Amino acid sequence: MYQRNTTLDDRVEVFGVLELVFQGPDLGAAQEKSMFSLVVDGQEFEGFYYGGGAYKVRFMPKSTGAWSYTTKSDIPELHNQSGEFTCVEESEETRQQEIKLVVRPAG
Repeated sequence: MYQRNTTLDDRVEVFGVLELVFQGPDLGAAQEKSMFSLVVDGQEFEGFYYGGGAYKVRFMPKSTGAWSYTTKSDIPELHNQSGEFTCVEESEETRQQEIKLVVRPAG
C-alpha cells in the first residue's frame, strides 16, 4: 500500500496488488459508489472512499516493466494525480507462499 504517488523506484510483483491511497475531503462514513478512477494503459479502475478523507484504489499488473497511471475525478484533490511504478517478477518467497496455499486432493 502506498499513501503517496509512486515512482519507478517503487516495485510491485507481477499479479501482485498495487493499492494506492489518496487524501481528499472527509465525507464521513465510507461510500459504496465509485468516487474516482485510476487510468492505466487505457483502462479505468474504480476507486472508493474509505472514510477519514482516505480514497483507495487497487490495480494488479499482469506483465513486468514500467507502468504509469493518472486519476480522474470530479473531486479536485483526486483529479489528475499521476505516478509510475515498476512491475517485477514474483519473488521466490511469494512462490513458496503460493505453493503452501495449493490444496492437494486426498488420495
